[in-house]
Amino acid sequence: MKPAPRGKLNSSREGLSIRSEIAPRPQVRIFHPPSELIALEQYPDRRFETST
Repeated sequence: MKPAPRGKLNSSREGLSIRSEIAPRPQVRIFHPPSELIALEQYPDRRFETST
């Protein structure tokens, strides 16, 4: 197997991390700001994950 080019490795790695970041909490991404604040109040532990 040929080693994948660095660019490909990085992009696929970022894609995976971004996917796993969004997957557990899709509502936070979709909601408009007011609803987002409500969602963050309901799930305070998710606020830190979103801010990073």
